[in-house]
Amino acid sequence: MKEAALLLREGKRMFMVLDEMFRGTNVRDAHDATRAVVAAFARSRNGLFLVSSHLAELAEDFAPVPSIQLRCFDAEIRDGSPAYDYTLKDGFSTQRLGLLLLEQERVLDLLRDD
Repeated sequence: MKEAALLLREGKRMFMVLDEMFRGTNVRDAHDATRAVVAAFARSRNGLFLVSSHLAELAEDFAPVPSIQLRCFDAEIRDGSPAYDYTLKDGFSTQRLGLLLLEQERVLDLLRDD
């Protein structure tokens, strides 16, 4: 992030793809840090930034910002399992699949004391 900030300050043109920028920290820190960095990137006229995040709450912050376009992938549940078409759609996804996948793979059953 520091290198990107330095390059932007120098007026360098840049294209960055960022996946879960702050995944190594707690959810609140990741949310606040991602919000601050993306807001700064949105003000940049020299860069194009593709940012992926599972922090769905950020969509509310960024939906009204004209320089930010929200896109997502969704899944359809077929026979109890998610099926992905990998089509990029407008907006943001509110799907919650984590517990479904754990149940589908019987992970929680394996972790239960019998």
